[in-house]
Amino acid sequence: MNLTAIDWAIVVAYFVLSAGVGFYFTEKGGESLSEYFLSGRNVPWWLASVSWSLRRSRPTRLWWSPDW
Repeated sequence: MNLTAIDWAIVVAYFVLSAGVGFYFTEKGGESLSEYFLSGRNVPWWLASVSWSLRRSRPTRLWWSPDW
């Protein structure tokens, strides 16, 4: 498999964009561990429930996880 210059440009652009987003949000999440993991306990109930239900219905759960 040979990658051309445009392929490498896309890969580099992806990593630069990912690092940029990470550095941009570092200040918000870097205040404390509670702020990082729990969003400062300031998440609406509906967003937490959507997040929980999507976690419960991931495709890999159907393949190799017991149903509990």
